[in-house]
Formats: sequence, structure tokens, C-alpha cells
Amino acid sequence: MNTLKKIFGPLSRGHVPVSNHPDTQGAISAAFAARHLHIVLGWPLLSVVLGALLWIGIVSELDSEKASLEKEAMMDVASLSSSYAEYLTRTIERIDQLTLQLRYDWTHANGKYRLENLQRGNVFSFPHSAAVTIVDRDGVPVTSTFPLRQNISWQDTDAFQYHASNPSDELRIGTPMHGKISGQTIIRMTRRINDAEGRFAGMIVASVAPEYFFSTANSPMLGQDGFQALAGQDGVVHAVRENDGITWNDSPLFRMPPSGTTATLLPGKRWFRDGKSRYVAAQPLDSYPFLAVVGMEQDAALAHYTAHSKTMRAAGIAGTVFLLLFTVIAVVLSLRLAWKTHRLEAVRNTYRIATEFGNDGYYMWRPVADATGNVVDFEIVDCNERGASLLGITKTMLLQTHLSGVAALQPGLVALMRHSGLALERGYQEDDIELTGPLGERQAWLHMRMARSEDGLAVTLRDISDQKEHERELSRLATSDTLTGLPNRHWLMQHLPASMAIAAEKQQSLAVLFIDMDDFKNINDTLGHSAGDRLLQTAARRLQSALRPGDSVARLGGDEFTLIVPSISRQDDVSSIAQRVMATFAEPFEIQNRLLNVNVSIGVSMFPADGRDAETLLKNADIAMYAAKADGKNTHRFYDNTLYDEIEKRLDNERQLARALREDHFVVYYQPRVDTHDGTLVGMEALVRWMHPERGLIPPDRFIPLAEETGMIVELGKLVLQKVCAQIVRWEAE
Repeated sequence: MNTLKKIFGPLSRGHVPVSNHPDTQGAISAAFAARHLHIVLGWPLLSVVLGALLWIGIVSELDSEKASLEKEAMMDVASLSSSYAEYLTRTIERIDQLTLQLRYDWTHANGKYRLENLQRGNVFSFPHSAAVTIVDRDGVPVTSTFPLRQNISWQDTDAFQYHASNPSDELRIGTPMHGKISGQTIIRMTRRINDAEGRFAGMIVASVAPEYFFSTANSPMLGQDGFQALAGQDGVVHAVRENDGITWNDSPLFRMPPSGTTATLLPGKRWFRDGKSRYVAAQPLDSYPFLAVVGMEQDAALAHYTAHSKTMRAAGIAGTVFLLLFTVIAVVLSLRLAWKTHRLEAVRNTYRIATEFGNDGYYMWRPVADATGNVVDFEIVDCNERGASLLGITKTMLLQTHLSGVAALQPGLVALMRHSGLALERGYQEDDIELTGPLGERQAWLHMRMARSEDGLAVTLRDISDQKEHERELSRLATSDTLTGLPNRHWLMQHLPASMAIAAEKQQSLAVLFIDMDDFKNINDTLGHSAGDRLLQTAARRLQSALRPGDSVARLGGDEFTLIVPSISRQDDVSSIAQRVMATFAEPFEIQNRLLNVNVSIGVSMFPADGRDAETLLKNADIAMYAAKADGKNTHRFYDNTLYDEIEKRLDNERQLARALREDHFVVYYQPRVDTHDGTLVGMEALVRWMHPERGLIPPDRFIPLAEETGMIVELGKLVLQKVCAQIVRWEAE
């Protein structure tokens, strides 16, 4: 009761005479509280409902995010294990074919075959090799690519005993061990040798380092605690690649591979010695009894979820505290506003009648001042139905409320507070404001006009959402490529400087990859532009699939694309990304029921080493791309200063060749063709030579390839044909 007196006591002065008797004031306060009990109970109940909805939303969003990240991690490890299985199959097949060839050569050489000679001839060039050795039926190494030591016997090895007692012709792959010849940790891959009667005559041993099975490992994709493993289907782990390096069956991390090929989450305590759970997928090799196992650490995959969870829960706690404070303030303000409702009876209805059914929202606002006379808020004393609907609030709720209260529900209206103050000072204010928030089903834009009227403001709001949507669509079209849907050059020249500024602020590197499809013009010329367009659309989707989170790709035009890769710490990471992009193009494209093999050449420039502005980075990446094409295409090159000189030299040669065609610096020599039977002349061969004004006679092997690459070969051919025809006419005249 005393609280109600404190709230409403000051408001009664100057309005309605009230008795000062305590019983009279108590009766008035009690009656008012009884009539407005819904306010006292309604706000707390609403706060409880909003708080519950807030926490339900937070929990739902976090659960959805976690499920999405887990699904993405499952897909990633499944894809990586499949790729790793393909690589292992090719790797083992290479050794398989090598041992078959060596066995054949050894058998047909009658013991005179020497691997030492082949080693000196660089025949054995597969990476990470330790040694290739041929062992006879007594376990004595006969010849090897590695220097042999005395008194070495292989009879005690599992591989020798296996082949001596097992007639199988299959390649046998052992577990990592200490090499007898190389002295290094190796994996032995052996094959049995038979004599002419089919008896055991020894074996071929190809010893490779465990690194041989991991040369395509992509640790950035797997995270800090990810791994790759080569395991047998019998449950033996042969080799594991972790962040600390390559280990094998005594790995501190991985115990044994799972069965099957489906990606799954393995609990850390059961499967991993470090206790960390991981998403793991195992893919069996097509032709060999092994599994390609890939694992991604769960905490790394869910790092974004963990950080987001902490933020969301902190926001939920802050929101709950805010709701508690808001409830107290709302109850007090609501009761005070209810006490003042008698002032609404004095508002005239003329303005309402004139504006009630218009398309614009009309309002009358009265400034609210604090004790010092400064305007701190505005009271909404009148509006039409359209005005209430524009704010997403009923007219009954809107009238006699304060602008700050409406702005609390609709954040976009906070700008109206600032504009209202300016309108009081200047007499007029006009601007566009954006409404975003829980009110309304879509984003809205309002055009606002304010004019001072006596001691208040006359406000007009007009919905311009359709106009703004049209402007946004025009902006999207201006920054998007209509064929592929990718961002275009205009977007790139806005996005790249912003990305460079962020990289400079964080003192990080940024890579620009200039991607050009090799021989794309041939596809347009042979299959038509519609086939070329479909190829570009498919290529755009493949490029998007190769992106990391935070990477961007844009189409510059034609068959040129640009990939922006932020947060680069090492040049090797960029090489891995370039390799991944080229790998996406390795699979043939199916266009018009044809399989087309299309490769890409990639040029790379780095910020800030290769340029500190967008134009320079793009130019240098373009130069590096041309260098990649000059290297034979289907590769990538990093920019360096010498590339610019090479490009300048090539451009100078192109200009010189174009000038030679314009000024006819070419001469034709004729080589007779003679019948060898009777020595008669049967024809002549026309041979073109470039007579350069400064360099002298230039042979065809110096300019014909350049003419073919630049397309000037057609014009050169026409010129030679004209010269030959003219010469024939002169000969006939003579």
C-alpha cells in the first residue's frame, strides 16, 4: 500500500483534489490496485513466458547447431577416408606392379639381373623408398638397390617363412619394423619367386618408409588432433599419421580400426589412448585386405558450437536478468501510465478522422522532459490504424505509451528517438529507417517525416519495403554473375580490399588464387557456347565444394575464377588448397552425354608479400597463372618477381610477331620433292622463315608455337598461301 502511495501520490497533485486523510488515500490506492490487478500479475507472467521461450530457443538452436556440425564432420571423414582409400590403392598397386615386373626380369635373366645397375640408372623413383632386394631360397640377399651388408639372412623373418611355406602369388604387406639393410623403420612388401618347376626360389622385398602411405595427408582438414591410419582388416594397425608425426602399431593414439565403412563417433576412453572422442570412417581398399581410416577430433569439430554455447548461455542469463528488471520497471510504469489515462479524453478526434484510413501512418507525439527540462522521451498521444499496424502493435497498446517502450520491442525504432530530438530543434526531419526484430513477419523499411507542431511532433511513416527490396535486388544483380550465381568482379573488388584490411589488422597472410580452365576455348568451338555455359556452371559448383569455411570464390569472366583464402599461416597450406581445387577438376565433366577432361592452371599471389592492394594482387596472381600454363598446364605456380620479366618477354615477342605480320617480314623458301626412282621433280614444299629487321633470320621453331598459342597462326597461314600463289603465278609467267 505504501508503494502505491509513493508511485501515484505525486501524480495526483495538480489534477484532482484528494483528501489528505490516510484512510481516504488508502481506499483510493486499494481500489486502483484491485482494478489493475492484471498489470501487477500480467507482467511477471509475461516475463516467465518470455524467459521460457528464450531458453527453449537457445537450447533448440544449440542442439540444431551441434547436430549440423556432427553431420558435417561425419560427411567430411567419410569423404576423406574414401579419397585416402583411392590413394592407398594406387600406392600399393604401384609396388604390386613393380614386384611382378622384377620377378619376371629376374626369372628370365638366369640370376644375372642386378638391381644396383638399375638404381644407378634412376629406374626406381617412387617416393620414400628404402630398398628393393631380391632374396634367394636360402634367405641370402642377392641384389639390392641399397648397399648390402655382410652376414645378413632373411630366414628368420615372417615374410620369408610365409613365402617358403605358402604358394600364394599375392603381394604380402607386413607391419613396420627395423630394416635389415637400410637400418630405417620400414614396411616390407614381398612377393614369392618360383623356379621353373614351381618350387620356392626366393622372394622380392620392396621396403618403403611408413611416410609412403601418407604423402597426400591433409592435416588442416582433420584439425589439431585428427589422424589417418593404414590398418589391416584383421584388426592390425600398420601405421598412423598424427600431428606429432607418423607412428605404427604401438601408437599412443589409435588402438584398432572400426569395422565397416560408415562414419561414426568413437568414444575416446574405448578407442583412443588420449581419451578424446573422434569422428572416424574406415574405407576398405578395393583390391587389398586393408582399411583406410580417417579420424577427426570431436572437440575440434565442435569448437564453434562450444564457443557459441557459452555465448548463448551467457546471453540467456543476461536476458533473464533483463526480464526481471524489465518486469519491475514495466509494472511501475504501467501503473503510472494507467493513473494518467484520464488525459486521453482531452485529445481531439479531428486529425484521426482525416487520417484513419490512409496508407501512411500518422502520429502525434508529446515530448517528455526530466526534472531539468531536458527531453528524454516522447509520449504517443494519437495515431491512426495504419500507423499502429506499421509498428506491429495494436492501436490500443500504442496510445499513451512512450517511444522508448516501443523501441525496446522494435529495435529499429531506436533511430526515431534521435530523429525526434533533431526535429524538435530544427522544426523538420526526414529519413529512412529499418525495422528488424520480433515484431512483424519480415524486414521492413519506413520513410519518416517529422514536423514540429506547437509543443509536440506530427509524424508520418510510409512503408517503402518494396522499393528497398527492389534496390537490394538491383544491388545483388550488380554483384552476382548471372550464369554461375557466383559473385562477380564488381563484388570481388569490394570484398578483396576488406579482406586485406582484416588480414593486415590481424597480422595474417591472405592468398589470391587466379584459376583458369585449360583449353576451354576448344570446348566452345567444338560443342558450342551452350555446352561451355553448362561446363562453367558445373565448374562453379565444384569450386564451391572445395572451399573452406571463410573462403570466397568469384567469377571474373569467361573461364577465369578467383579464390580468396584468408588466415593463411604457411605457403604449404595454399598448395594443399590448390591441389584440392585441381582434384575437383580431375573427375571428367558430363556435358551433352560426353565426358570431358578439363584441367585448370592456378596462379597464386600472397598478401602482403606480393602486393598491398587488390589490383596488384590480382595482376600478380594472373601472371603466376600464365607461368603455370607455360609449365605445361594443370599445375599451380606462386608469384615471384622473375615471372613478370618472363611475361614481358612473351608479350614483347607477341607484339613483334604481330608487327611482322602487318609489315610482312616473312620469306618463303621452297624445298623440291624428287621421285627417287627416276629423279624427276614431283613437287615442292613451302618453308616460311621470319626475317626480323634487328635479329635477322629466325627459324620456325622459335615463332610457330607462339603463333599457334596466340591464334596468329591463321593469319600467318594466309600470308604464306598468298606468297606461294603469287610465286606460282610468276613462275608460270616466266
